[in-house]
Parts: sequence; C-alpha cells; structure tokens
Amino acid sequence: MEPNNLEIPFKIVIVGDAGVGKSSYVQKQFSPDFNRDYLQTVGYEISRWSRNLTTGYVNIDLWDISGSQSTVSDRQSWLKNSDAAIIMVDLAQSITFENALRWYKELLAANPSGIPIVVSTWKPVSKDKILHIDPEALFWLGETENVQFYDLASDISRFDQPMLHIIRSLKKDPTTQFWFPYTMTDDSSVISD
Repeated sequence: MEPNNLEIPFKIVIVGDAGVGKSSYVQKQFSPDFNRDYLQTVGYEISRWSRNLTTGYVNIDLWDISGSQSTVSDRQSWLKNSDAAIIMVDLAQSITFENALRWYKELLAANPSGIPIVVSTWKPVSKDKILHIDPEALFWLGETENVQFYDLASDISRFDQPMLHIIRSLKKDPTTQFWFPYTMTDDSSVISD
C-alpha cells in the first residue's frame, strides 16, 4: 500500500519552554540516534512525514514552535488551525510544569473549538536532577477532556506513545497501531522565522 499523498496532513504542534527537548523529540521521530548538539529553534520548523498504520497511512506536519524566540501574537498565528498538540515539560525544571498551563491556554486561544493535547516529559535526566514532580502537579489536567500525560524521561523507548495517542484521537480509532519498525517514510523540512 502506498502513502496517500493527496491526503491533507494533520497539523500537530509541539510547544513548551526553550530547552525542554521539543526539537530532540521531533528528531527522534525520524532517527533512532540523538543529536546532542543543541540548536535553539528560531520561529518554527515544520517536519513532514507519513507513517504506515494498521489502519492505513497518516500524513503529519509536525510544527516545532520556538519556546522563547517568538512573541505571543506570532505563536498564535502559528498555532492556529492545529489538529493536535504536544506540550513538552522538563523533569529537571519545575518552571516548565508551571508554564504548561500557559501553553495550554495559548493552544486553546488559537484553537477555541478544542484539540487533543498531550503533555509529556522527554529529556532523559540523571536521577539526582529529577525533581520528582507528580503528574498531579499539573492539576489542571483533571479539569480537561482532551489532555493526556506521558512521562517519557524515565523510559524514552516509549517515545511513540504521545504521537500514537494523538493519531488515535484524530483518526477516532483506538485500535490504530504503528507498523514497525517505526521509521520515516517521507521526510522534508521547512524552516521559517
């Protein structure tokens, strides 16, 4: 079965404070290797890919949104018309958990009808730096319908879980699975500022 290149891609935005690992997470979607060289995203970067699912193909535009090098008005225009979002937080930086609510509100302001949202840790952190933040610290999660939490920092082998959750929500099919190996079938990037 060939990817349906005519299918309009889902727009999934990845937001969070600077340095939480958004770009690293996007890179992990395309390669098993980590690039340890940190380059801060300026503006946004779009990565396009297709994945083979047990229920067919899915086309995705992953928007990696800058956590610091942008204004709220810029971000609102970039977040608008999103189909889903991932808010990244860092287990070694408690402020990123506090700011997750601000990111959530920005997402809803740009998408008032609501979208599926995942809040996730990502960056592997040495045990002596982990803040032991209980997911309940994100108290507002309990007051929302479309938000799921994943702690990937302690087990990055589950890196596909946030994307799988979002794709299941967008496809409205909880049985959807990725065909493995979980590898990219189409790659192109667009950088904008």
